[in-house]
Amino acid sequence: MESSDTTHALYLDHKKATPRTWLLALAMVLMLFVVFLALLPFVTVPLAASTAFIPAYESGLIVIELLTAIVLLGQFTSGAGTRVLILGCGYLFNAAIIVVHALSFPGAFGPTGVIGGGAQTTAWLYIFWHGGFPLFVMAFAAYNEAAPATQKGRTWRTLIALTVLTCLVVSLGLVSTIGHDLLPVVVKNGNYRLLVELGISPVLVVLCIIALVGILRRPQRSVLDVWLCAVMVIWIFDITLSAVVGSARYDLGWYAGRVFGLAAGTFILGVLLIEANLLHGNLARALQDADQSKEREIASREEMARGQRLEAMGQLTGGIAHDFNNVLQVIGASISLLKFKFKDRPDAIDLIERALTAVNRGARLSGELLSFGRRQSLQPRVVDVAQMVVAMAEVAQRTLGKSIEVRIRVAPELWHTTADPSRLENALLNLILNARDAILENGTIVLGAENVRDGFFDFAQFADVPTGDYVRLTVNDNGNGIPAEVLPRVLEPFFSTKTMAEGTGLGLSMVHGFAKQSNVRCTVNSGHSCFKPPAPVC
Repeated sequence: MESSDTTHALYLDHKKATPRTWLLALAMVLMLFVVFLALLPFVTVPLAASTAFIPAYESGLIVIELLTAIVLLGQFTSGAGTRVLILGCGYLFNAAIIVVHALSFPGAFGPTGVIGGGAQTTAWLYIFWHGGFPLFVMAFAAYNEAAPATQKGRTWRTLIALTVLTCLVVSLGLVSTIGHDLLPVVVKNGNYRLLVELGISPVLVVLCIIALVGILRRPQRSVLDVWLCAVMVIWIFDITLSAVVGSARYDLGWYAGRVFGLAAGTFILGVLLIEANLLHGNLARALQDADQSKEREIASREEMARGQRLEAMGQLTGGIAHDFNNVLQVIGASISLLKFKFKDRPDAIDLIERALTAVNRGARLSGELLSFGRRQSLQPRVVDVAQMVVAMAEVAQRTLGKSIEVRIRVAPELWHTTADPSRLENALLNLILNARDAILENGTIVLGAENVRDGFFDFAQFADVPTGDYVRLTVNDNGNGIPAEVLPRVLEPFFSTKTMAEGTGLGLSMVHGFAKQSNVRCTVNSGHSCFKPPAPVC
């Protein structure tokens, strides 16, 4: 149901009219009504005859009506209701009958027109034109579609409608030309007062009123209904000025009526173009949102896959390190006994000390592996993060020397957090040393800490991290950054861009393991290296 409603909302015949739509249409009608009232006293004032007016006016009107018909028929073929097909045929009827009317108009393309007929041809074509379109609007208002047509059904309906419409226009053209002598006289010497006396002009007005009432009686009125109401009101103004109150060609009412007709013709086309522009904008935004959503989904999947790989590696290395640590403890205990037993033999003691040193190095390596695998127990307590960052900056500055400047950027009133202080210091130290290695000669490392309130940080990429308030720690450097091909692997154990002699490649993986064990996350950006492990607020 939601999909159907969304599809219908793409078309004006299903898009529900809002109060704003009604107000805008009413404002346009009232504005033209004021002009209509102002013109009424001067309708019969004769003006100069302009033979170029009709060709120019009706050429513009033909283009407008034809474009409106094309857009409406296009909407029907793409999914709009059959009512849109009916209205599209109405506008196509207007365009076709106006062509015939223009070709028959005396003085426009020839002294008596170019399609034959007689003195009554142009007037009757006007009657067919202004009486035919309201009939299409009546059908538009009365039609209720039981079920949407299939695509094949839409094609057939369109072909049948166009065939019938062609036959109708040709028939009316033949009646007004070949059958000219059979039609009643409605104009004499350019005066068509007989239109009123015979009741033809009032009937045209009544047809417009019936069409207007038919639209207003619909239980639910769409945007198209509202603007079509405005069109029918303006048609009433048009007919009243040019064929009810006015009675002669080239008087003020005759010119004014055609200007009103041109205004009415632009209404639906204008609304269609505006709605098409809005739809295009909505579609562009939807596509952009879809692309961004897809990118986020891909990034989330990659992050999840990377997390799963690290999790599996952590479990494996943690298990190995745990068993390896047990073996080292046995070896270390045995070597300590040997040291006690051979304490009087300096040559043996030297070998034993070397063995103990190797065991201690293995124990440290095992500890790093246990940290990555989250096998070491934490001892969390309240930590003053601001004080820790300042202290770490001082230690780092003394260690790194003058070639690298260590700065701090700590937010005022920084919250305290709960963490294992020694492990947190060790994590920061690892990040600082990693930043140092990214700087070739002189550079800057910035240690930052800020409060991050719930809703500010994007937790979508960390589904297993609870939302809430956090303290975010950052380590930034202005080195060369991390290459894109290296970035996905920087948190993996034993992965390093350095030689074996320069490090084990466990520093960042240990930070990652500590972050996960603390139920937070460590993220890495690759512009200049930027590591951001948030910590939960105390």
